[in-house]
Parts: sequence; C-alpha cells; structure tokens
Amino acid sequence: MAKIEVLQGKLKEYLTEYFEGYGITSPEINFESPDQDEFGDISCNACLKYAKVLGRNPNDIAEGAIGFLKGKSIDEVEDVKFAPPGYINIYLNSKFTKGVLDDIIRLGDRYGSNLAFKGEKWVIEHTSPNPNKAMHLGHLRNNLIGMSIARLLEYSGARVICDAVDNDRGIAIAKLMWGFLSHMKRDEKVPTSLAYWHANKGEWYAPQDVDMLPDRFVSKCYVMGEDDFKHDPSVEAMVRDFVVKWDEGDSLVRELWSYVLNYSYEGMNRTLSRIGNR
Repeated sequence: MAKIEVLQGKLKEYLTEYFEGYGITSPEINFESPDQDEFGDISCNACLKYAKVLGRNPNDIAEGAIGFLKGKSIDEVEDVKFAPPGYINIYLNSKFTKGVLDDIIRLGDRYGSNLAFKGEKWVIEHTSPNPNKAMHLGHLRNNLIGMSIARLLEYSGARVICDAVDNDRGIAIAKLMWGFLSHMKRDEKVPTSLAYWHANKGEWYAPQDVDMLPDRFVSKCYVMGEDDFKHDPSVEAMVRDFVVKWDEGDSLVRELWSYVLNYSYEGMNRTLSRIGNR
C-alpha cells in the first residue's frame, strides 16, 4: 500500500473519531488533492458536509477538527490549516517525501503496482491514424495518452487489450491509390492502368527509389491524388469508381489498395516501434 494511502487511513481514523464525538454515526470522510499548493497536499470537506446535520457553523467544526488533528502529532504532517468556508488543509513534511522517494528507489519498476483492477478486462482504443498519410503530432499525443492509460491499468492488475480503428477504406484511400498509380511511374509514357501495373509493378517507384520514408511517400501520393481529384472531373470519376469496385470485390483494385497501404503500415510501425507502442 502506498504511503499516501496509509497516511490517509490514519487521518480518516482520527477524523472519524472526531465526528463520532459529535454523534455522527459512521461519518463519511473523503480526501482530495488541492489544485493550488497554497492549500496543502491533502484536503477534506467533511466539515461542510456535516455542518447542516449538526446545525453548526462549518468554520467552527473545521477549527475544532484542526485542533484535534494537531493534538495527535502525526509524524508525516507539518501543519493543518483552515480555509473558508470549512475546509481542512493538511501540509506534509520532508519526512513523508523522503519515505516516498525511499520506496521508489527500493521497489524500482514495481513501485505503484497494485490489484485495484484485478480480474477486469479493458479495451483501450487509441492513436487510430489515417493510413492515407503520415502521422502527425496529434497522433503522437493520442498514442502517449492511450499507452499511459493502458500501462496504468495493467499496473493495477487489469488485463488490457490495445486497439486502433483502421480507417483503411473510402474516398481518401482511393485518392491515395490514384496518386500512386498516376504519379509514381518511372516513365510518363507508362499507361495509368491497373491491368498494366498488375503485370509491370517494377515500372513504378517504391519509397526507397525516391529516398523517402514509406509513410512520407504515401503522403505525397495522397496529396497529388487529392489535387487531381479536385481539378479533373475525369479523375474524380475514376477515383469514385475505385471505391465502388472495392466494395464489389474487384481483384485489381483490392491488389493496388493492399499494395499502397503496406507502405503506409510500414511507416506507421517504424514510428510506433520507436516510442514503445504495442
């Protein structure tokens, strides 16, 4: 059990004793961490909670509770103060901080582990980048938040499954496919044809041929495909036809779809592996 939980248990025991002295049966004592340092390390609003029940001013109840706690001479507590309209604010000393640091050094990677969520199964969906272009800082933020939550849950005894929504279909992916097919040919004389590409893949550039990372290569294909889509109605019609033919199970469309997305996934996995993503 963490030192803060032990200390809160001790404080709860003393405050329970204090409120029982006023005739409150099984008082509910909760603690929170103040938003501002000036209000200490631990705060309790039980005086506000029971002021109406007791028919007394919460300030008076809080002042009495503070005197009661100070009389207990708790080793880890440096001071206990009152804050209107009836809060008890508790300030911890360097002895408490040293004890926490000693535990961190002694326990190492095991520090903080617990069984609060033992027996529970959680699914955490995070990052979920669009495979039609390279990831950006927003995806990094989502990944770090998602993996942090997953690891905290695992450290608390839960079984965690990490998932991602793979938005790998639709018009954006079709634009990427067109951008590759139309603009990554080694020779402009090569026809922009699915059938020709299927039989002659070597006549199209791969990322390494143009000295690009695979996901950056995909981004370039998508941007060029998007530009063509906006300015050429005939391209728009072909791109939309890719979407229809994918749904119909067209083998050539699905082959090109898989081919360009493999570049995207290669780039994603390279990035995610560097930050410890699962």
